[in-house]
Amino acid sequence: MSVAITTAGAVLTTLLGVLAGSVLTSRSQQRQWSRDRQADACAQVLRESSNLLIEFTHLLWQPIVPATDGASVPTPLDWRP
Repeated sequence: MSVAITTAGAVLTTLLGVLAGSVLTSRSQQRQWSRDRQADACAQVLRESSNLLIEFTHLLWQPIVPATDGASVPTPLDWRP
C-alpha cells in the first residue's frame, strides 16, 4: 500500500513539475516575442524618420521653381509609405 502511495506521489510531483515548467517557458517566450516585436517597430520608426529627414534634406538643397500661376509647387516626396 505504501508503495502505491509513494508511486502516486512521485507521478503527481512529476506532472506538477512539467506543468509549472511549461507555464514558465510559455510566459518567457511570450515576453521575448513581445520584445522582438517592439524592437522591430522601433527600428521601422527610426528607418522611416531617417528616410524622411533625407528627403527633407534633398528638398532643402533643390532649387524651388515657382509655379507659373502662383499655385502650389509639387514636391517629389512620396507620403504614402
